[in-house]
Amino acid sequence: MKLKILLILTFVILSFLITNKVLSKANAVHIINPPSQVATTTIKLKPTSPKVQRKAVVVSYPHKEEIIATINRISTEMGYPTPIIAIEIARGESRFNPNAVGDGHLTCKKTGKPIRSRGVYQINNCAHPNITDAQAFDIEWSTRWSINQLKMGNCRIWTMCPIKSV
Repeated sequence: MKLKILLILTFVILSFLITNKVLSKANAVHIINPPSQVATTTIKLKPTSPKVQRKAVVVSYPHKEEIIATINRISTEMGYPTPIIAIEIARGESRFNPNAVGDGHLTCKKTGKPIRSRGVYQINNCAHPNITDAQAFDIEWSTRWSINQLKMGNCRIWTMCPIKSV
């Protein structure tokens, strides 16, 4: 039932975007429903929309509760008292999608190559070249790394850090 409501809501939003010429009909929507029932919507934006970011938007990920439970468990194991910060970063950066890849439209100043931000926490390969794809996409490893960063006061490495600067 939730999936059906989500799909209806997605189509309503997409219809609005097409009507208001944010999306073109030719490049509007690609719905993927593999056997695992993952509902993913990819939106290709028109190049004439410079204010709108040109990247895939993941509407839902069915294992969100498992990822939140993993973040809570690892936070407790590592003695980090505020797992909600890591949860909000994961929500804001990837919508809890452990396979998310973003920032491909940006270029790394160090290498001149496109940037790839990977996994639930969108660990950037330019800023953190020592972190492999396998590590960045692994929810256990990336959560431990991210909580360690938070414990060191490095929340600002994420654009979605919920902690305000003083």
